[in-house]
Amino acid sequence: MGSRRLYLALQVAGHRVRAIADQQAKDALGVTAAQLGMLYVVGSQPGCSQRDLAQHLQVRESGVTQAMARLEALGLIRRERRDGRSLALFLTEAGAKVNEGSRPLGTLLEDRLAEGFTNDELDIVQRFLQTATDRFREPS
Repeated sequence: MGSRRLYLALQVAGHRVRAIADQQAKDALGVTAAQLGMLYVVGSQPGCSQRDLAQHLQVRESGVTQAMARLEALGLIRRERRDGRSLALFLTEAGAKVNEGSRPLGTLLEDRLAEGFTNDELDIVQRFLQTATDRFREPS
């Protein structure tokens, strides 16, 4: 079982997909694929907190804070003080345009990833990836 080197294959595949996705996103929209993911979540959950965003994306809150500062500097999001230290996140008009413009890129990437596989095979891949995500969650 260990001879499959699943971890290495997952690392190499993830790196290649992220590199292509980042380059396409930067070329088309001026932001990274990770930033597009954040814009998507903020767009679908207006007013979410940075903590909510970090939990949704399963990343550290400190990374989200830095990314939000960059996206705010680009004029793509705005942060509004809610109560105490909590900030609510919203897309700006420019952020909504970038978010909407990312849909064709996402579709192309999904199509490229799925090419040559049956729906049943893709269901297994999806189950494998979800299981890996669940098994390796960071402790809260």
